[in-house]
Amino acid sequence: MRSAHPLQSTITATTLLMATLFAGEGCSWKESAAGAGKMAGGAVHGILHPMDLFRGRKKKAAPPPRAESLRDVGTIRSVSQDGGYAIIELSPGAAVSTGAKLIIAGPDSETIRLKAGEISYPCCVADIEEGHPSPGDAVKR
Repeated sequence: MRSAHPLQSTITATTLLMATLFAGEGCSWKESAAGAGKMAGGAVHGILHPMDLFRGRKKKAAPPPRAESLRDVGTIRSVSQDGGYAIIELSPGAAVSTGAKLIIAGPDSETIRLKAGEISYPCCVADIEEGHPSPGDAVKR
């Protein structure tokens, strides 16, 4: 008769121990009336079961993008007679490109929307898309 390898008996004992711990009425987590969780199906099942690392984890939703603060572009120098466009005096260092959407926070929480047109520093022509700007209004982007 051959004698068993010493490691083989350790593996067998560990396998029997694990089978005993994991055997039971099922693999679940139950809530008691008091709200405290109780494990069913073994004393250390919730700690040692490898699939519990992957089950029940919900992916966190990505946080909403942060709104950028409005940057000062300049001030309204004048408005056309027909109210179709405005001349903006650009602030030093203001970066504006043709087609950029510009806004003015008007009186009474009115939002005035402009679209930058031809740019010739230090001024810019902007089409008025919505609202009625006045000379001296601060333009932001």
